[in-house]
Amino acid sequence: RNDPVIKEGRFEFLKEYCFGDVLAFRRVLPDGRRIICAMNAGDAPAELTLKAASLDGTRLRIGCGVTVKSESARRVLNLRPRAFAVFA
Repeated sequence: RNDPVIKEGRFEFLKEYCFGDVLAFRRVLPDGRRIICAMNAGDAPAELTLKAASLDGTRLRIGCGVTVKSESARRVLNLRPRAFAVFA
């Protein structure tokens, strides 16, 4: 509960990337570091296209059931059912 990683900074849903069973959010720490998470809670595969700027300075750190395809100004995440990706 007293961990600054949890207590400090801000949390925001990336509403433009939340639809149906897909959820995306960002956690920004006071020093500017950020974590971006995406998950598919559904029973069917999902595709999520993120603007490259949304992931600037981050890379996939942890993922399960996800493939990432880089295109010019965007990143396409293919999420299997119950998949998740964490960029930092």
